[in-house]
Amino acid sequence: MGIQTLRVDGSVDSVQRSTIISKFQADSSIAALLMTIDSCAVGLTLTNANTVHIVEPQSNPAVEGQAIARAYRLGQTQTVTVIRYITENTVEEI
Repeated sequence: MGIQTLRVDGSVDSVQRSTIISKFQADSSIAALLMTIDSCAVGLTLTNANTVHIVEPQSNPAVEGQAIARAYRLGQTQTVTVIRYITENTVEEI
């Protein structure tokens, strides 16, 4: 029971990462792929995703743009929604 999710972070090696991403792209029963921005920095297509949550804002807007572009790629058939979390009374508000 519950929501099926997969995770990719810095502890996941490149072979595992590729397997996890392929599984996410192929299996629509997986509701979420949790990942750090740094763990999948370049060359990644996630057209099975249609919502991007930025929970760790970056100081460089291009880095966040690249994370968003992973879902918003050629072949994306859904509207992509981006939700950016900013904690009140922190440097993120500036």
